[in-house]
Amino acid sequence: MWNVMDRSRHKEIGIAFGKALKALRAERGLSQVDLAQLANFDRTYPSLLERGLRTPGLQMLFKIADALGVHPNVLIEETKKHLETETRSTPQSLASTESVCSGQGSGPAIHADAD
Repeated sequence: MWNVMDRSRHKEIGIAFGKALKALRAERGLSQVDLAQLANFDRTYPSLLERGLRTPGLQMLFKIADALGVHPNVLIEETKKHLETETRSTPQSLASTESVCSGQGSGPAIHADAD
């Protein structure tokens, strides 16, 4: 069971993902254009991601991970590390993160249909 996140939390996650992506890309010596070519998307997209202006969907997450030569979980774990680093300075954000991740936050719950 997941709760709907507010816009500010969505932005925090986007920024953390961008930092994680930039670090992983830089570790591999890739430019944003290199990443775009490897993942077969527009050359401006990595910049939008790294600045937190866009967040990738699941399919794009897999394409990015493949281009970086990592498992998609690496992107997610690195994003979580950046979120934890940022939320240490803001206790309210940490409480929000914990409630969203545990499914205990406020707001309507979103239930996935079991197939």
